[in-house]
Amino acid sequence: MTAAPVIYEPKGAAREYAELACNLRLTCSHACTYCYCPGCLHKSREAFFIRGPARVGILDGLRRDADRMAAAGDRREVMFSFVGDPFAPEAVEDGVTLEALRIMVERGLQFSVITKGGTRALAALYLLRQGGRYGTSLLPESG
Repeated sequence: MTAAPVIYEPKGAAREYAELACNLRLTCSHACTYCYCPGCLHKSREAFFIRGPARVGILDGLRRDADRMAAAGDRREVMFSFVGDPFAPEAVEDGVTLEALRIMVERGLQFSVITKGGTRALAALYLLRQGGRYGTSLLPESG
């Protein structure tokens, strides 16, 4: 049995923003008042706005999918992420985002990162310069 892909093609309105995407976690501690993710995941806001772990097996799945893309010459950009923030405090602490971006760079794949993590993303600039695009907005220190 083949494992489900972690790089996927967004459906509906999300397709307008990215041909491919990868969600490294299914929670986010930023707790933005306008966040659509709890509703999309059918979670309460309290259950979503936590310092949750990365998805189980996400880096192994990303390696597998990135290897397939590289072997096929697939040059579509992968966006990190529609769900959760790749540079939320918990993502920086566990290093999953940096490893995910390394996986993409090592395979010569293109990616984009959308975050509200602001300066927490600075440690990834060397990776972003090699294969990525980066978009950010800043949260106040208390948020």
